[in-house]
Amino acid sequence: MIHIQSPSRIYALASLVIADLLVPLFGALYFSWDVKSLLFFYWAETFVTGVFTICKMTVARKAGATLRKAGQPEVAIGAQKLFMILFFVIHFGGFMLGHAFFLILLTHTPVPGSLAGLKSIVEAMQPIIQTAFVVYVCSHGLSFATNYIGKEEYKSARVDQLFLQPYSRVAAMHVAVVFGVLIAMLASASFSLGLFAVLTVVKTFFSIRAYLKERQRFV
Repeated sequence: MIHIQSPSRIYALASLVIADLLVPLFGALYFSWDVKSLLFFYWAETFVTGVFTICKMTVARKAGATLRKAGQPEVAIGAQKLFMILFFVIHFGGFMLGHAFFLILLTHTPVPGSLAGLKSIVEAMQPIIQTAFVVYVCSHGLSFATNYIGKEEYKSARVDQLFLQPYSRVAAMHVAVVFGVLIAMLASASFSLGLFAVLTVVKTFFSIRAYLKERQRFV
């Protein structure tokens, strides 16, 4: 049973709702954010999730069921944990790069055929991505401090499980991408804000579900 009434749980959930739902809606209302902006905003969250996964793997007490053999020295366990962290950096980094190119292909027609064209896209999205970094570092940082460290989840966390954890959370992003494609195809100026809101609600729902599943794992 997850004790949602715990202040740390409430604060972390509130920060998640603010980041996933309220900030994008504010951007749409006052800064003319569109679906393309939203997709890159959530892409930046995926990056932040990966960074905090590295932090969790670093302080986790357990390397993993397949890594901890009877009588194995702590130095060997630490080396194996370091290898998994480095492998995650390479693997997740490649995933993020491919994800970014996918979003560019999805949201820009025709696709830029030069580095200058790609640079212009990055510059256009830079304020949105920077906003996402600030918002999600605060949100994920709060959860990391109050739950993972404060609730001592790191004592039962396993590096091999943490390795896969962000990919399950990214599933929410892929759902958002699918809805984003539909919105991009169907939305018009008269009702695009409503569909934008639906997309943010869907993303928030999946994020909350992933957050609760993560807390359940450490109960």
